[in-house]
Amino acid sequence: MLLFRANCDLIAGAGKGVEAASRRLVAYLLQSFGAGHAEPLPLTLGHMIRTLNSS
Repeated sequence: MLLFRANCDLIAGAGKGVEAASRRLVAYLLQSFGAGHAEPLPLTLGHMIRTLNSS
């Protein structure tokens, strides 16, 4: 969120000439943050304790 906010502030300060570059930056950021082959998150400590206690 911080990167997107900084991008918005940059656009507001620089004017209309940077809108295409801004859209390209956002597209690259979204692509890089995407999880192509996401795996389940590791178990939390609380979940492990509940699992051990229920056995």
